[in-house]
Amino acid sequence: MTNGSMARFAAFTLALVTIFVLLVRFAPTTSAVGGTLSVENVGHLGGWVNTAAVQGNYAYLGQGQTVTVVDASTSLPTQAASLGFPGEPGIVLPNGDITYVAYAFGDLVNVVEQVDISNPLNPTRTSSSTIGQAGKTIYGMDLTGSHMVVAQEGSNGFKVVDNSSTSSLSVVGTLPLTALDVFATGTHAYVVTGEFFGGESNELVVVDISNPTSPS
Repeated sequence: MTNGSMARFAAFTLALVTIFVLLVRFAPTTSAVGGTLSVENVGHLGGWVNTAAVQGNYAYLGQGQTVTVVDASTSLPTQAASLGFPGEPGIVLPNGDITYVAYAFGDLVNVVEQVDISNPLNPTRTSSSTIGQAGKTIYGMDLTGSHMVVAQEGSNGFKVVDNSSTSSLSVVGTLPLTALDVFATGTHAYVVTGEFFGGESNELVVVDISNPTSPS
């Protein structure tokens, strides 16, 4: 599993709340069972968080129409930088010096931007690409080698994307799957298929992506 996948797993709980930082103190006690637990809220960052990912000492949060960079190197995280977008980031996927941000803006729910995070204190947008059919929401993304795999709304929902260029992204292969999420490792992608509301039952489909232009 890629670093992006692991970061998304590690940050899953972080993305469901607004990042409360808790200081936990254990009161002195002679009993390991009967001790008193004291929890104190010492701070929080921002408001509604749609997504979060962690790489190194930094967390990247999708807050409203902003990606907020948080210095998480200490027990009290602090905001280090922020970058605005036309829509609300739904996925943030850092990978080395680049992070990929998928966001929705009106009918444009299939936009992925590449952001230079070589200096996390000064993130800059480098390119913007539309993936697949307009109006089809991107539900999941992951990286393996020089390719990205994408889970997208619609009948041709599994896509392999060439991300070797920092100036654009291009779809090189597809499969007729109704994809809800995707994770990749090596030459295989693991795709959760089905519908959010009713429809076909959910399944986990393993896809061979050793030939990115002809996934099977």
